[in-house]
Amino acid sequence: MYPLLVENMTDEEAYIQNLNIEVNSKEVCFFMCGENFGRILFEIFCGYRKPKTDEIFVCNKDWLDLDENSRSLLNRRLFGIAAEEFPLIEFMTIEENISMPSLLDGDKTNIEELVKAFDIGYLLQKYPSDLNHREEMRCICARAFSGGRKVVVIFDLFKRMQEQSKAELAILTYHAAKSLGISALYISEDLDENYGAYDFIYKYRPEKKEFSIIDFRA
Repeated sequence: MYPLLVENMTDEEAYIQNLNIEVNSKEVCFFMCGENFGRILFEIFCGYRKPKTDEIFVCNKDWLDLDENSRSLLNRRLFGIAAEEFPLIEFMTIEENISMPSLLDGDKTNIEELVKAFDIGYLLQKYPSDLNHREEMRCICARAFSGGRKVVVIFDLFKRMQEQSKAELAILTYHAAKSLGISALYISEDLDENYGAYDFIYKYRPEKKEFSIIDFRA
């Protein structure tokens, strides 16, 4: 079963034409995109934008055949989003932020595995305003992976990060995807940012070909 299967996708503005993608469980994919392409791809994958034509299957469910309410519910339950434009909630502790996706679905799954995966145990009782940028990005990722998600979409998350912090986060998200059985999709319109993360993982895991890079630049 493919967590995400896209066939012959075209968007309204025709930035994307006849796109075909198969994403397996635990697969880590890097999408190198030109300007506008990445944003549109991100919004379609997250369910905020409906493509003009195509077939999209999410865990064997025909995504486009669902009504808007059913599609929104499916997106919330199966897709995690990690992007700076969706920040942590300021009046909630980090533990509450990370637990929230599970609690919305009545799932009392322990977040201990996520806390360990992203090395954020010392941050749980702090608030977003107490964090530095590196810590904030780790917590945003941890929240995206919580709640039994099947696919995590990461958009331009490495901006403004130092090289060492960028490499650390790339490795943490890679291992989280593998250990939790979740597909991770990195989408970026910034070549240096995204390729650096991919290149680091390629060197870090040379014996493992469990990730792919897809170049959609013009």
